[in-house]
Amino acid sequence: LRFWSASSTEYASFQFCVQDTNAPANNECSNAIAINTLPEGTVCDSANHTTTLGASRSLPNPNCTDFNDDDIWYSFVAGANGVRLNFSNAALVLSTGNANIGYAIHETCGGAAISCSPNVGISGGTELIGGLIPGNTYLLRLFSYATNTYVSFDFCLVDETIVLNDECTDAVELAVSNGFASLPQQGSLFSATTSAGFGSPACTALSSTEDVWFKAVVPSSGSMNIQTAAAVSNVTD
Repeated sequence: LRFWSASSTEYASFQFCVQDTNAPANNECSNAIAINTLPEGTVCDSANHTTTLGASRSLPNPNCTDFNDDDIWYSFVAGANGVRLNFSNAALVLSTGNANIGYAIHETCGGAAISCSPNVGISGGTELIGGLIPGNTYLLRLFSYATNTYVSFDFCLVDETIVLNDECTDAVELAVSNGFASLPQQGSLFSATTSAGFGSPACTALSSTEDVWFKAVVPSSGSMNIQTAAAVSNVTD
């Protein structure tokens, strides 16, 4: 066991201890613990309690972070085309304080993550994940948002139906008319996710979260006017 200071010109005194820990049963992807998703609309009142204490890094790292040196694994069968990950009571195990949680979802052990975030939130949080195929089995990888840190927390997965035009490839076609909003199209951001790979729009870099997609054929004039209005009083567009 070897210690040193971070600077070649400084000396340090400190306290330390050595603690025996056993690796959790689901330390590796091949031993992922199967859990059930909750029906759509369910409040997470039957959360799973877990800890990363004793867990080690699984390789390869997910594509969004290398903080996964304490990752643990679960598997679930998707009941809808999306799932909401909720977690609460996240706390540090070997010290005091709240903890941040990250996740990745894989289709196979060793495969690239289809959804990943190094930091969903501190103490508690939620993440809506789309792009799933109902009936398929997925692997959920959970870890702390820090290296050399173990955490404990509660979590659950709730099935959620994602809107049909959640991604660019599924954009809904708009009819172009000559009158003012003569052919209005209803849209909704409810159960929409943030499309990956595009970045935030230049005009609203700090407020872009979930998005939905539409498309239209440009008329021969080469120009279009886009008119929007909130259909619900507590929603802005």
